[in-house]
Amino acid sequence: MATDLPDLIDRGLAALPPGPLLVGFSGGLDSSVLLHVLAGLPAARRRGLRALHVDHGLHPDAAEWAAHCARICAALAVPLVDRAVAVVEAGRGLEAAARQARWQAFRAACDDDTVLVLGHHLDDQAETVLLRLLRGAGATGLAAMAGWREGGSDGLRVWRPWLGDELAGRPGVERAALAAWATAHGLTWIDDPGNRDARFERTCLRQVVMPALRQRWPDAVAALARSARRLADARDLEQAAGAELLAQASGPDPRVLSWPVLARAPRPARWAALRLWLAGLGVADTGADRLARIERELAGATPDGNPRLVLPGAVLRRYRTHLHLLAPGADQPIEYAIDWDGRLPLDLPCGRLLLDPAPAAGLPLQVRHRHGGEVLRLAPGGPGRPLRLLLQERAVPPWQRARWPVIWLDGAPAGFADLLASSALASRLAGIGAVLRFQPIDRTPDAV
Repeated sequence: MATDLPDLIDRGLAALPPGPLLVGFSGGLDSSVLLHVLAGLPAARRRGLRALHVDHGLHPDAAEWAAHCARICAALAVPLVDRAVAVVEAGRGLEAAARQARWQAFRAACDDDTVLVLGHHLDDQAETVLLRLLRGAGATGLAAMAGWREGGSDGLRVWRPWLGDELAGRPGVERAALAAWATAHGLTWIDDPGNRDARFERTCLRQVVMPALRQRWPDAVAALARSARRLADARDLEQAAGAELLAQASGPDPRVLSWPVLARAPRPARWAALRLWLAGLGVADTGADRLARIERELAGATPDGNPRLVLPGAVLRRYRTHLHLLAPGADQPIEYAIDWDGRLPLDLPCGRLLLDPAPAAGLPLQVRHRHGGEVLRLAPGGPGRPLRLLLQERAVPPWQRARWPVIWLDGAPAGFADLLASSALASRLAGIGAVLRFQPIDRTPDAV
């Protein structure tokens, strides 16, 4: 298998879109073989081959590792970018924190057309599948790593040639084949002691679990990798169904979703639609546990329950038949009372109020938060009606009722945002040829 590595990489290069190559070069076995093979291919050099070493600063020999990578790249005549990162654990675990810092360095080093080339192989894939299986992942997680991906949440174009491409007839590569190539070509590489520390989950799998599996099932690595490819197909079908359902449940406001439309679909499609919706609006970590909680606490609530769920960087509310995604704090009551003549826009904690066009002479208006008990007379000579009932009839969510402005004219409530206007306020606005407009902050799609 080792002698097939250049042909495998060369055929993979021919299938890639244009763009320079940046190899993630740790100095370990996998990336050392990857860089060595790429450096020997004219097609790779023509694309602008470079290497990136990320120094996590977690080991006493980190400086020597960086120097080793520099020597290898100099010998291969491959330009090297060396980036030091700060690993902040913050309760996530050292492995996860280092991985996040590393990917931030990748993103910073890549232009839009750069192809980031990584040395993950079939053994890595098998370990990833097992780890995620033990964490209760579904099809999305168990699909594990893709041989090629672009347009992900990080915006990177990532190629993992050792994972192969089954449809293109390029087989994946196990670690043993890389070790054979390295030995045959006299390569030297870094052996991180952390790779032998069984306290780390992945190292435990590599040192303890996988050897036991191989002893009983010699084809375990390849079989797990094949399962990942099958699960990737299932994930793609699920996401396609979710995207179609999301389009049906969406409306003019991208942060509002119709629950009855979702509820009619099978749960896998419904959860895929929710995951796509939340991820598209910047909400991270929408795993199965969180999706189940959304369905249980929000979607399963009574129509008048007005449930609320705090998510990472957002708040999810249900009002009647719709789910609303809000910026943090955008559903909390606020208090204000401001005199305003309408000649300049008025910026409020919940949005902007303005008259269009701005009048040359002002109106004696006051803008207040809603206290309760306000009454509006919408028709000349008609009865006054409680603002509370008028807002309910117009399906204004409770959090907007508690934040959006009540307009006062001549010492009496005369309007609510740009949704309601008393006959007196409508007459005064018509007299100056102006329209009242309200631009709420809590509706803007980029607020999350």
